[in-house]
Amino acid sequence: MNAPAPPPMPPKNLPPLCLFLLIACSGGSGPSPAPTPPPPPPSGCDATGLAVTLAAPSEPVTTRGEVSVALTVSGQAEKVQLLRDGLVLAELPPPYTYAWDTTSVEDGTYSLQGRATCGAAQVRSAAQTVVVDHTPPSLMERSPAPGGEAATGSLVRVDFSEPLLPSSVTPDALTLLVDGQPVAATLGLSQDGRTLTLTPAQPLRPPARVEVTLAAGLTDAVGNALVPPAPWAFSVPRWLAAHGVVPAPGFYGPYAQLPLLQLDGAGRPAVAFRAANSPTGSHQLRSWRWTDREWTELEDVGGSQVLAVAFAMGAGDRVLLVDLLEVGGERLDIHYFTPSGTYLDDYIFYCLQPAAAMGPQGPGLVACVYPNVSDTPDYIAILGSDDSGTVDIPSLESDLQDVKGLSLPALAVDAEGRPVVAALNGHGHLVVSRWNGRAWTQLGASLPTRGFSGEPTVRVDASGRPVVAWREADDGGSRVFVHRLVDGAWARVGPLTAVAAPPASAPSLAMELDGQGHPVLAWTEAGDSAKVQVWRASSSGWTSLGAVSRAGADVLVGRDALVVDARGQPVLATVVRAGSRSDVQLWRPNRLDP
Repeated sequence: MNAPAPPPMPPKNLPPLCLFLLIACSGGSGPSPAPTPPPPPPSGCDATGLAVTLAAPSEPVTTRGEVSVALTVSGQAEKVQLLRDGLVLAELPPPYTYAWDTTSVEDGTYSLQGRATCGAAQVRSAAQTVVVDHTPPSLMERSPAPGGEAATGSLVRVDFSEPLLPSSVTPDALTLLVDGQPVAATLGLSQDGRTLTLTPAQPLRPPARVEVTLAAGLTDAVGNALVPPAPWAFSVPRWLAAHGVVPAPGFYGPYAQLPLLQLDGAGRPAVAFRAANSPTGSHQLRSWRWTDREWTELEDVGGSQVLAVAFAMGAGDRVLLVDLLEVGGERLDIHYFTPSGTYLDDYIFYCLQPAAAMGPQGPGLVACVYPNVSDTPDYIAILGSDDSGTVDIPSLESDLQDVKGLSLPALAVDAEGRPVVAALNGHGHLVVSRWNGRAWTQLGASLPTRGFSGEPTVRVDASGRPVVAWREADDGGSRVFVHRLVDGAWARVGPLTAVAAPPASAPSLAMELDGQGHPVLAWTEAGDSAKVQVWRASSSGWTSLGAVSRAGADVLVGRDALVVDARGQPVLATVVRAGSRSDVQLWRPNRLDP
């Protein structure tokens, strides 16, 4: 008998019927969503009257340590928090106080607030600022600066980065030594606490070396202690640089030759000098005037390849500028500017070694050496202009026995507009002559020289008496001579001794007469750094006005670089040469104003 056949198998992967039934019952869309939770039960917190106040700190605080914080809470509060810049710094239980330790907190400005929560309600207090400061005060500026120069009567001032704690400023917080000796002084703290000022009981006077010491113990308002610097020093020199460096802008840059100095009708200094764009470059004439705030160009006469210059000014801002140019030959150009602005021009070829001068109302005159021709001795040509035009004055010639003739002229104009010329003749004697309106007259005997250095200089005093000065240097030493014409004869104005030798770049001296007619001299002395010595004569002899110098640089003066201002004080124009750079700098005595 055959076995019954097995039941048919369901298709592969066919789920059981119950699975189909489950899917059908669920609608075929997956698991059912979770039921919504019931709302939370009431908190039981009544937010009515909920308020929080930041009781402490009650005002902005600067600190480097602990800040005491206190909150006052009104109404019911389930949670009270202290916020820093909006973030929770701490949760505070009653009595809602907190000691915030800022010793390890980064420096900065922070905002503190209280926050109270009652159920879903939140309230915040007003914010208060806390500045965390672990940085000690530092020095921002010192005046006079370390290594600097100070004017007579200067105070000592120290500026700080933040206010100092007044109680930390003791009388000996800032002290002075003048030439190694302590001096009495009064110390003051500015109203904002950022500046200490030390006023010496007696004005600082030149020459002096001043050492300043800032003591330990100064702190800011939160006690950060200043780290004092090492003591620093400055000098009170006999002469101070004035008006800044005279500019030489454009292509013709800071490579200046010895300047010439004049004062205009308002007593403002004006200078003329040659300047080049390199130590060996072509020179141009530059002229500048100080206008109480800045240097402005005086006159622009153009021209390059300038070999020499001369310069003079008179009343009404009359200006005489002279430049010797190389134009395929040596040409001397003469530029005269009248008070009305009229510009008069002249020139002469092959007239060398120019010197310029101007009378009180003109004329503007130039003396220059015209070289010998056909065995004729060199002579001094006199050219010039006044407000009306060219001035004709005959040349000054040497005697027939003087084969070489005259050279190195110096020129002055007396109160009557008559030129006075001092020149060296072929015998090595200095000859001084005056034009009397009809002829040249020699004044006194010729003055013998030995080892003549540079150029002479001549001035005329208020009594019409010429004063002549020159310098000598040879194996026998260096000497300075000054003579005044008295009753037709030359009288030496006191001897000057211990005069050091000149550098080759500044062999001449400068001279001007003060209001009493006494000579004031300036000359350059060679050394590791060249410096300028200034002396003034009086009825009792010569007095040194000190040296003009600058550390690490040569200070050089030339002829016609010294004037005396309306207060009777000398003003100098020099070149300051450091390396290959040469700048023009004016100098005035370092003294208290009268």
